[in-house]
Order: sequence, then structure tokens, then C-alpha cells
Amino acid sequence: MPSAKPPYRGRFQAQGEDIDIYQKGGYSHSWARDQPVTEVEGLEFLANIKKECNDSQQNQRSSAFEKAENCIKRASETGGVEPMGKPISMNFFDRKRTIRNARVDLEIHRGKTFIPSGN
Repeated sequence: MPSAKPPYRGRFQAQGEDIDIYQKGGYSHSWARDQPVTEVEGLEFLANIKKECNDSQQNQRSSAFEKAENCIKRASETGGVEPMGKPISMNFFDRKRTIRNARVDLEIHRGKTFIPSGN
């Protein structure tokens, strides 16, 4: 009997040609688990992706990381975000980037995500 897919699944990525030189496909953190991802966990996942980027890669995505952080915080303020029917896919860009495809991506495939963290 095959096991069911975990009910909470998604992924963060930092992508772009400046990263592909070092890590084909970009830096990524995915989750597939039985409990929802909290706001604090989501911010930690994003921070870990940012740490994988070197200084130049971080600079190309400075406001993209900020926008992704704000998205997580806003989702938590409303109790979390959940895909309805199809996955949620968001791309965050820095308007001042010089590398055209430098971005931070967020995908939520299943389950309510970025729920408020317990006190």
C-alpha cells in the first residue's frame, strides 16, 4: 500500500544565472511534512537560503528577500496561506538587480503554511 504524500509541502529557492554558475538550479529549501510550517520556521528557511548566497548574490536579491519575508509575515497575520486547487507560486525580484533573472521564489504545493508561531 503506497504512502500518502505529506499534507504540507512547499519550497523556497534563490535562482539566477549568477547562482547557476555555482549551484545548478539555484539554492533550495523544500519541506514535505505532517505539520504546518509556522511563521518563524518560514523565516528560518528563507534565512538559510540567504546564507547560502555569497555577498554579490545577496545584493542582487536584497529587496527580493525583504519582499519574501514580508509575505511570510503578512500570511501569518491572517492565520496562514493555503493553496486552493493549484499550488501558489511567487517570484520576488529586486528592481535594482543587474542580473535579469536574479530572484527568490516561494512555492506552496499543499497545506496551510506560515501559521502564527506559538508564544
